Amino acid sequence: MKGKGNRESLTLAKPESNVEEHLIYHVDESYYSIANAVDLLAGSRYSQGILPDYILVELPPILYFPYPSGLAASADMSIMVCRSNRTWSQADHGALETFMKHTRHKPLFLLNGVEMQVVKSAIGDIPGKQKRASRSKKRKGRI
Repeated sequence: MKGKGNRESLTLAKPESNVEEHLIYHVDESYYSIANAVDLLAGSRYSQGILPDYILVELPPILYFPYPSGLAASADMSIMVCRSNRTWSQADHGALETFMKHTRHKPLFLLNGVEMQVVKSAIGDIPGKQKRASRSKKRKGRI
């Protein structure tokens, strides 16, 4: 890590020439019989000789689009991204229950679109850039 706030360490600066950064899988009739993420690689242009350390698979909204149950069952972790301002319906609950029947682990949830004031009220101040006036008020005990 070169310096505070530098994000260069979070990405590969010079990936090897045989490493693909991402792969787009084209859905066809064989998609629904996929048993695991490695099967996704087998039916693609991915180099057969290399197995990546991590495979991240993004599924479309499970309420509206079918997905291979084997793929869900073989996942080491599931992260569901949910809008914070959306009210869940019975159909949403049903889709989640069905998904959870196929997985080995309970999914983690990532709330998207949460307003900053709500985050602050739940976890306190967020480190990072703050306005100078706000910092001086805190030092003087006003906040």
